[in-house]
Amino acid sequence: MSHQPAFSPLLRRLDRIVSEYSATPAVMDGQHTLSYAQLYQAANALSQELVRHGNPVIGLYLERSADSVLAVVAAAKAGIAYVPLGLDWPDARIERIIARCGITGLFANPEDLKGRDWATSLWQCEPGAFFDKKPHGDPLPHPGAGTALYIMHTSGSTGEPKGALISHAGIHAIFSDVEGIGYRPGRVMTHGASMTFDMSIMEVWGGLLNGCSLVITDTQSMLDSSLLEKHLLMHGVELLLLPTSVFNVVSAQNPLTFRRVKSLCFGGEMPNRETIRRVREACPGLALHNCYGPTECSVMVATETITEASLSATRIPAGRPLGDTSFLIMDDEGRSLPAGEEGELFICGTCVGLGYVQGTADSALAFACRPDTGERLYRTGDRAVLDEAGVLTVLGRNDDQIKISGCRVEPGEVSAAILRFPEVHAVHVGVVKDPHPELAAYIVPERGTAGAGDILISRLRDFLVSQVPEHMVPRHILLLDELPLRSSGKIDTSRLPAPHKRQAVSDDAVLDIFRTVLADGSFSSEDSFLEAGGSSIMAARLIAALREFSGVAVPFHLIMEPRTVTIANLYIENAKLGARRQAPETRETGFASGPEITARI
Repeated sequence: MSHQPAFSPLLRRLDRIVSEYSATPAVMDGQHTLSYAQLYQAANALSQELVRHGNPVIGLYLERSADSVLAVVAAAKAGIAYVPLGLDWPDARIERIIARCGITGLFANPEDLKGRDWATSLWQCEPGAFFDKKPHGDPLPHPGAGTALYIMHTSGSTGEPKGALISHAGIHAIFSDVEGIGYRPGRVMTHGASMTFDMSIMEVWGGLLNGCSLVITDTQSMLDSSLLEKHLLMHGVELLLLPTSVFNVVSAQNPLTFRRVKSLCFGGEMPNRETIRRVREACPGLALHNCYGPTECSVMVATETITEASLSATRIPAGRPLGDTSFLIMDDEGRSLPAGEEGELFICGTCVGLGYVQGTADSALAFACRPDTGERLYRTGDRAVLDEAGVLTVLGRNDDQIKISGCRVEPGEVSAAILRFPEVHAVHVGVVKDPHPELAAYIVPERGTAGAGDILISRLRDFLVSQVPEHMVPRHILLLDELPLRSSGKIDTSRLPAPHKRQAVSDDAVLDIFRTVLADGSFSSEDSFLEAGGSSIMAARLIAALREFSGVAVPFHLIMEPRTVTIANLYIENAKLGARRQAPETRETGFASGPEITARI
């Protein structure tokens, strides 16, 4: 069994980082820059305030910022678990999580809480008010190593999101062993992930525990290669973390975007080897790292630095374990399998989480003890294989869990939300890939339901937006008289109709590109991309397709405007006109600079 120190090794390591790199910027968000010394002083003051108010669990209702980084460090020093809550999450979801986790306090900015009735009964704290405050007396003693650091929610197969508790010791075990993938003291890295997304842990705690400088990066910059390239250059970013889906779409826009970065880590989905080859060819000085790990095991448990051998393998490996992590491959009877044999992956080590909040049954299924050593095990549900050298390769899932735009989705949670809509009698939620994974919901309406099919679907979409995050609202909703069943009573998925993608060819090439990305042949020049179901990841794919067609980088923010096609056409037309009027300088990126500089609407 792995030995755990009495007091938080995470905070002891952070103490040392602050002592050695006190003047190094810890976080920069455009409005505030906090050195490690300033961050720690403010965190000590805020942690004392937290203890005075006695909140055992506190919600984090903040966008990524210097405020949010200060908040999580202060919560850690106070021994209080923080729970990220999305500003874009429906109120109903937040209310259920607050009740389940026993949240009594909230980190938030007052303007974000207007109209949020669920927040009125919670103690509220604005972390930015502590930037210049000093603690009273000595800092608080460090909490125990096994204290919960945070509770991160993932999609749950039982119909409700699952809150995984992760300890101080677990995060320390992983992020004290990441120098090999580019974490270095003083190295500037992006913090571009939402606080509700696993990758924010890799950015915030991975960065702080290794003396890095976090640069807050907005979503628009993360998804637009032109903006991202300028951002990376302006701040001297050397370490970049991206979900695999974002890495793919930004690389498609321009693979040279990363040419000045030293290390790029991606993860969350199976990587695309052709995308990786393009980026390696365009950026020969860039080290690429495939990162693997579930939410329940401190986010990241294995890494693979990409080489030609990695790309030549049948599947790109997930890599070798970090820290004291070890892997077991087991068969259906729970017997350990030798190297080279495929089975289910079990993870052991300090990284394994403490279980699920109020999820005794779920915890019993997912977490166990290793019979021979007593170590905690986590059952991943991933099919995998280990080679003779201990290198892990993940092959797929044993269940129907999927990833949408890098986010874990359990169809059971989506089905449960749909069944809360009173006009639905039965539902099956599946996934279609054409070419990117999308959710499809097959609905049997209640008898006597009023309204035509399109009206019912519209009402259902509006309802789901109030219940689940955007990525969990099915892209396709099909109405059926009944669900096809096998003799066993299970859904016969082979008899479910494929979503009908209406194709319509117009004389407007830009409009056709929009229709292709949205898979909607009825989309018109006057329609809104967002109202037609477009997401941020789809917008990034659209930018790449428009650039390939026209050579013009249409800005991300214009894709979010009403009458999107009309605006995009105007932008491209003006960009090309500007390019003809002045001879553009050819940039290293391989695209003419004229259109991007001179285009005006």
